[in-house]
Amino acid sequence: MAPKPPARRPPEKVPDHADAQLATSLRVSIAKLSRMSRTWRADRNRDPAALPYSLMSALSTLERLGPTTPTGLALHEGVRKPSVTRSLATLVDRGLVVRTFHPTDGRQAIVCISPEGVKAVRESRRVIDAWYAARLAMLTDEDRKTLKAAGDALRRLASVYDFES
Repeated sequence: MAPKPPARRPPEKVPDHADAQLATSLRVSIAKLSRMSRTWRADRNRDPAALPYSLMSALSTLERLGPTTPTGLALHEGVRKPSVTRSLATLVDRGLVVRTFHPTDGRQAIVCISPEGVKAVRESRRVIDAWYAARLAMLTDEDRKTLKAAGDALRRLASVYDFES
């Protein structure tokens, strides 16, 4: 079974005004970019087979984790098991996930991503990367240089509560 993600901790100190403004700016900008890219990736007019975000998230998590139980997937996705059960049923029906019996506990199942699921995750990432690349091409060289430097800081920021390791 996959390890349980670490519990979230509250901030240890109240940020000063400048940090609070930066936090708000980052939250708004990152949320908007994320929402826009997810909407583009899941655009059914462009791709009728596009998976909704929740299903692609579960599929991506399975690719990272490897074989796990539905409960393990639910823990990593931060959702309840009935939600994961419904998502897995859809992914199994589409041939993107394989469900097998647990080797030592017949009451449990093991789920893993199928080769078709891996292709779907890679295609989703390709579409989102192309979406970002098109927007980056609209920026100045100076803006792209700034974002490249900021990327390192954002990765460090994301690793503070890294649930994907």
